[in-house]
Amino acid sequence: MRCNHLSARESRGLRLFTRLATRVAAVATAVAGATACGAGNATDATTETVDCATLAPHDEFVVGLSKPGTGGHYTFALMAADPAPPSRGDNTWLLHVSSGSAPLDGATLDVDSFMPLHQHHSNVQVDITPTGTPGEYELAPVNLWMPGVWEITLGATAADTVRDQAVFKFCLPS
Repeated sequence: MRCNHLSARESRGLRLFTRLATRVAAVATAVAGATACGAGNATDATTETVDCATLAPHDEFVVGLSKPGTGGHYTFALMAADPAPPSRGDNTWLLHVSSGSAPLDGATLDVDSFMPLHQHHSNVQVDITPTGTPGEYELAPVNLWMPGVWEITLGATAADTVRDQAVFKFCLPS
């Protein structure tokens, strides 16, 4: 269609530009869909079923599941999880951190939930609350919003600025 106020050359240029813009938009939509976690869109990603037996090694949740820190300074133990085992959505964890046999009280903790297969983090901030029991902290919500293997890095920094961390890996089947 030719606009009356444009020359033939301008009208043809406008048509070419419109086609190009449409193609760029289509490619951008396809790329966005392909890079979303799952089979093509976020809705599919959150409803897929995962066979945890076929995925990377991961931890089986048990009360008291304990890991030494990667620096060897602290020990991190999951004393409770609600729900147990961890599942999709918001989880509440009770964590005990110790240095040797002494509880690590008054530490600054941080939590990072990461899904290595899809290369993304959870975007939900975890609140960390001391429970009043030395070395014990409540973590909530630990949001694991889609099926698959999640690596949850729990870090602790004591008053003397010694930092250590441990990684717990859980697979969520659906």
